[in-house]
Amino acid sequence: MKRVISIGVLLLAAMSAGRAMAADMPVKAPAIPVPQWGWTEFYFGVNIGYAKGQTSWCTDAEFINCGTATPTDIYNATSDGLVEGGQFGYRWQVPNTFVVVGFEAMLDGLTISSMKNGVPSPTTLTRYTSFNNLESATGQLGLAMGRLLAYGKGGFAMTELNLDAQNTATGVDLSVPGWKWVEGWTAG
Repeated sequence: MKRVISIGVLLLAAMSAGRAMAADMPVKAPAIPVPQWGWTEFYFGVNIGYAKGQTSWCTDAEFINCGTATPTDIYNATSDGLVEGGQFGYRWQVPNTFVVVGFEAMLDGLTISSMKNGVPSPTTLTRYTSFNNLESATGQLGLAMGRLLAYGKGGFAMTELNLDAQNTATGVDLSVPGWKWVEGWTAG
């Protein structure tokens, strides 16, 4: 019986020692999940660039001629200059795909203008065109390739367009300011 008890004690000691050794062994830390890159986000930013505007308009400031077959008081102008502002938007990446859709609104400040004297004639006639501010709202559609997003966007834009026809000799001044929808395109 002593022998059975001795073997039992030895087995118990061996099992206890084994557990103690296992508890002292280093434990492997769980794997840290790898973050998945995605394009679903709100965003905002600033921009600076170059703007160019072209106008062609007729005025009846001197005499009624714009409704005729051959109007004579037509003014063509090109204005250009610096534009700066900001934009904000939201993009959403369709789950488990590479497709990204979004919306962006932009507000820019600009003042570009053109003025000519003697149009059409005499030199007392002055024609003035100016573009002030620029707003746009665009939709976006893109393809996400990891941390690279290739997208296109398009929408509508609006600017404040001021047209002014003056005759400094007679004092006639026809000014037509106001917000006008303008056609255009945007790509990114």
